[in-house]
Amino acid sequence: MRKDIHFSIIMPTYNRRNCIFNAIDGILHQTYSRFELIIIDDGSNDGTYELVKQQYGDKISNGIIKYILLDTHMGVSHARNIGLKESRNDWIAYCDTDNQWYPEYLESFVGAIKEHPRAKCFYAKLKKKSNNNIVEFRDFDYKKLCVANYIDLGLFVHNKSLYKKYGGFDEKLHRLVDWDLILKYTRHNSPVFVDNCVFLYNDSDILPRISNTADKDVAIAYIRNKHKLEKKKLRKDNMFWLKLRKRLGIINQARYENMLVHYRIKKSKLFDKKWYRATYPDVAAANVDPVFHYLQHGWREGRNPSPKFDGNAYLTANPDVLTANMCPLIHYINYGKYENRHIRPVAGAQKKEKQPKRKFSECFIYILQYPVRVRDEYYRLRTEIKALKNKD
Repeated sequence: MRKDIHFSIIMPTYNRRNCIFNAIDGILHQTYSRFELIIIDDGSNDGTYELVKQQYGDKISNGIIKYILLDTHMGVSHARNIGLKESRNDWIAYCDTDNQWYPEYLESFVGAIKEHPRAKCFYAKLKKKSNNNIVEFRDFDYKKLCVANYIDLGLFVHNKSLYKKYGGFDEKLHRLVDWDLILKYTRHNSPVFVDNCVFLYNDSDILPRISNTADKDVAIAYIRNKHKLEKKKLRKDNMFWLKLRKRLGIINQARYENMLVHYRIKKSKLFDKKWYRATYPDVAAANVDPVFHYLQHGWREGRNPSPKFDGNAYLTANPDVLTANMCPLIHYINYGKYENRHIRPVAGAQKKEKQPKRKFSECFIYILQYPVRVRDEYYRLRTEIKALKNKD
């Protein structure tokens, strides 16, 4: 049984003087007192530091609260990584400034840690502030986690050894950073479910939050590519399984339509991922799936999917598509090719030169001549070696 369980609680903040006190009070009123609270101020300019120092000066002095003030605003992932680096204890918990812990938060996890001494991470239940609904997922399933995140970072507690082994938060991400971290930590360490509601989750959109300001689709594409969540690509013979998964409710309608679009684009052979990355290096630098980028942003920015298809020329030749504000490649695949609409190659794009195919007879003769070529090469090398020896 583990003894002397201590927690390091990481709380990033940026211009949250209006709500940070409820979050801090929820932590300070814990029934379990072996913890440190690390507040990482990510360059706030609203006087957060002064107010916290005025209200909790004694807690800062005795080390219960450690306040780290950063000079510039670097983002929540950078702030949390600073907190992880500065943490002194073996167990890590996270609290956002717009959420409030219940008094038994830490005590609930202490009991679970003692009951499961080999476990490296745990998660519990939360209550939504808007409707008082309790959110819980009792049976951990990594495959379901790969589809979408169902473990909020605020109810996830892990041993610091996972941070030392796998690293912290990905600072390239601006949204869904909790999903990325939990995918990384639980891949080989299944978390233990704690049957307690541990905090009140503020799901309001009144305050500016990462979840209602950052681009979610870009983050999803980045995470799926990073963790290789979609290794299996659609083929002609698995459309049946795609439709069956949708019928069984494994994937929803939006996901089904998205996968269907990607399948049709691949089947059309009018999208060249390598060419798209090479032509638009900012897409390659962002590590975003080229097809996703083109569908969301690229065609509106005048970018082309491949040297075979000039989207701008297609929109110019078909003003009805332009008026409908529809992606030219999708329109051509779904409608244009059946309506005999024409496509043009991109002006100035280099075409790949096709190598002429050899006839079967030529390939057969080439194989038969292989021993002769080996013999000739052997005599040539032997002659060169003799000439070199005579020269010496």
